[in-house]
Amino acid sequence: MRCLLCLLLPVLLAGCSLEQLDSLQVDHQFFDDYIAQNRGRVQYIAPEVYELMHVVIALTPTGRRDCLLQRDTPYHRAVMAQFDTYRNHPLVTQVEKLLAANRWNYTTLADAAAYRFDGDRIAFGGVYRKIAVHPEAKFADYRTLAEDFARVSRFQAFFQAQQSLYQAAQKRYEQTVPIRAMWAWLETQFPARYDSYQVNLSLLMGCFHFTNSGSGNGFAETRMFVPLPNSETPTTLVELLARSRVVFTEIDHNYVNPLTTQYNRQLSKAMNNWRDWNTAQGGYESRYETMNEYMTWAVFTLYIYDTTTPNEFAQFQADKSEGLDQFMPNRGFKRFPVFNAQLLTLYKARKSGQTVADLYPAMLDWMANR
Repeated sequence: MRCLLCLLLPVLLAGCSLEQLDSLQVDHQFFDDYIAQNRGRVQYIAPEVYELMHVVIALTPTGRRDCLLQRDTPYHRAVMAQFDTYRNHPLVTQVEKLLAANRWNYTTLADAAAYRFDGDRIAFGGVYRKIAVHPEAKFADYRTLAEDFARVSRFQAFFQAQQSLYQAAQKRYEQTVPIRAMWAWLETQFPARYDSYQVNLSLLMGCFHFTNSGSGNGFAETRMFVPLPNSETPTTLVELLARSRVVFTEIDHNYVNPLTTQYNRQLSKAMNNWRDWNTAQGGYESRYETMNEYMTWAVFTLYIYDTTTPNEFAQFQADKSEGLDQFMPNRGFKRFPVFNAQLLTLYKARKSGQTVADLYPAMLDWMANR
């Protein structure tokens, strides 16, 4: 086992920690040159148009009070100093209407990552037609207003001036969050396979994190949308685990969700009344979504079990501030501690060659008999 402190140096995220639950297919077209450049690669990018929409959200009343954004950071203060004058721009007004109707509509704006600036215009990026993390992607509706906002506020000049900050934070992220190790471990445990990982990062993104995937032309890619740390790297075990957890519990949706689909019939019996398992507010409105969330987070426990020393794993289990057995019930997944313990018990007792995927039927049987 490897020492976790040598592998992970995450940053705790302020505010709540809600997550988009499904890995919905991306509307895309993978060209041969894109495949050749990215097969086997982990890409870390901060899409400019995607960040533009986070700046706009920061100016909305919802963005000023909600956990959607990381606030009280030097970068957020720089954003507000530069852009607060434009808080009444029509784009801000339209985005606020969307968020005020339902804060989960934040995810409908993620398809901004599919676009790029071409001079003052915002153009389709060439690979992704939209990012379907939500069935009603919205950015295309706002593109003209976004071009106007960027022009009058001089957003592109601001974003360029922040590149040294972004590059330093991105370098820390790449060096301290072992995404390749996560990728390798997950593909020893689940049947799903991906040829490329793309990690979309923002210094403003807050409590909504999400993932999606797409395949075509003999190539499969999964994309994670997670926050980029604003602060210097901490060194405590709790903080290390928290940063790794944020991205791992998005990545593994791309492995867990297809397996849940495979066992959906058995799940109907195992989780007959999903509200006995889930009182979460917003999202997760089915047994399928509930099961995915339980498994996604419990699989993180197994990953930590396999990649830490016994002493570090004991600290992970005993933690009271960021520990999963406290955190998940607080989110509304009230049976998570016993679920988590049962999956770990089965994993420790697994036969040679058995994987996490092989344990799925036993977990469903256990759930049905509770």
